[in-house]
Parts: sequence; C-alpha cells; structure tokens
Amino acid sequence: MYGKSALLISLLFFLFLPLQAQQDTTLENQKADSLLRIFLHKLEASREPGDVVIDQDPRVTRILRKLYEYRKNKPVRGWKVLIYRGRDRNQAYAIQADFVEHYGHLGLPVTVNYQEPDFFTLVGAFHTKEEAFRYRALIHGYFPNGYLVSEMMRINELEGSWER
Repeated sequence: MYGKSALLISLLFFLFLPLQAQQDTTLENQKADSLLRIFLHKLEASREPGDVVIDQDPRVTRILRKLYEYRKNKPVRGWKVLIYRGRDRNQAYAIQADFVEHYGHLGLPVTVNYQEPDFFTLVGAFHTKEEAFRYRALIHGYFPNGYLVSEMMRINELEGSWER
C-alpha cells in the first residue's frame, strides 16, 4: 500500500508540474506521455502484494558480523531491577530463590553480586529503562521495594531480552 501511495504522489507531482509551453518539444511530450502510461500501468497492475528481494553485497554482512564480534565483549549500559540490598549473604540468596520460585516462568536472569559491604540481588538484563520498569511492575506485588538500577553489561547478557 505504501508503494502505491508513493507512486500516486509521484504521478500527481508529475502531472501538476508547471510546464513551460514555449520550451517543450513534441519529442519531450511524447516521452512524458509514455512515462505517464508506464506509471498508470504499474499502478493498475499492482493489485496484489509483492515480494521484496534484498540483493546486497556479501561484504556488508561480513562487516556487520565483524562489528558485532568486536562489540560483543565491550560493556554497554543496561538496566536491572534491584530486589535486595543488604549485608546478609544468606538473605540475598534466599531472595534469589524466592524470585525463581515465584517468577521463574518469566525467564529473567537473577544474580547475587557483592560490593563491599553489601550484597545485591539483581533481576533481568534490559536494553531500556522502560522495559525494566515494565518487569518491575510485574514483580511489584511480591517485591515492593524493588527499584531500577543502571549497570554496565556485556552485549551477550542483553541478547535474551529481545526475545521477551
């Protein structure tokens, strides 16, 4: 449908383009008429949806693959939901087990990190703050004190979040 609209707009632009009658020759008018006929034929013949074929140089794919491999190990900023912060290691792991028990079906990774003097139980690996906020809202009933934290992560940690 978009292609037909662009074609129609081009056609209308072509038809209403101001013509300078003194400078036009009959040969140019014949070319314009044949172009108009081709536009109309394409517009009328394209009633069914078409296929799009992308024909690109294989070097483009190789360059994109190399860029991905380069950036795969480079840290990027992402978002996680912090559901526990405290000095009790056993409590941090108990919170992790509670999360897996109640929300394991979400498929979110749960990690316990230690940064002196506190333990952190973190959930998820999200590209955007909005995505992290959405999952925080899902778990808010059982973990009401959870909040969002920004953290540097590897791209391979974030890969699974596109599929959720």
